[in-house]
Amino acid sequence: MEQERTQTSEAPVGARSEPTPGQTLIVKVADLPWRTLANGAKMKVLYHDAESGAMTALFKFEPGMSTPLHEHTGVEQTFVLEGALVDDDGAVTAGNFVVRQAGSVHQARAPAGSLHLAFFSKPNRTLEGKPDAAFPHGTDLGEPGAGGTPRPAPNQSSFVKVTDMPWQQSKTPGIMMKPLYRDESVGASTFLIKFAAGAKTPLHEHTGLEQTFVLEGGLVDHDGAITAGNFVWRKAGSVHQATAPNGSLHLAVFAKPNRMLDGSEDDLAAPR
Repeated sequence: MEQERTQTSEAPVGARSEPTPGQTLIVKVADLPWRTLANGAKMKVLYHDAESGAMTALFKFEPGMSTPLHEHTGVEQTFVLEGALVDDDGAVTAGNFVVRQAGSVHQARAPAGSLHLAFFSKPNRTLEGKPDAAFPHGTDLGEPGAGGTPRPAPNQSSFVKVTDMPWQQSKTPGIMMKPLYRDESVGASTFLIKFAAGAKTPLHEHTGLEQTFVLEGGLVDHDGAITAGNFVWRKAGSVHQATAPNGSLHLAVFAKPNRMLDGSEDDLAAPR
């Protein structure tokens, strides 16, 4: 079942100082069925905002599979869990990350297969005259403009060799991170975050959407626990404190900086 964003009545951002129950939507990824696309790839939709077209999905490519040629109409961020993805700019292997900006055009291939997590801020546009069926309800942005069909151009894929990056100590004891992506214009950021056993965040408010995929261990807040291989999202205005009783390694995507309710600066908002 696709995880659609729902509208609820909420207090204004900045108006809360206590945990907000029911604001954490935990997605048990293993319980979701695989959906097969026309090219044979399989996917599980973890999050979808029908208003903006934003989507997060887990994709599985068998060896030799490739995507249709397509254009990214928004930012795409992909973290490879297994195998590798290749395009004309290079390859992103397991444990590593790639960003493509709006307007980039490419075709991704998985010579040896791939399992990867992809975050799209807007739907893709197919350049083969067909709706992009990977997006819920066949979301499509229409045909390319009168200037002709865009073609792949070099240096549109920004590869981040996560495995080679040093860990940075956060201001909170027991929490370390690797910054993978930042858009200063809107305050968006993506981090690989590691909690030592027992580490805990300060109480904080999400001023924008947060999405987290747990790679190892688990995270717990007042709404429940999310374990390895599973996903959680929290809407703007949600307030919570996360802890990792047995440690955690997780990928976190923030639409905007957090607001620390103890008055301290959010590590994730600081330029790096």
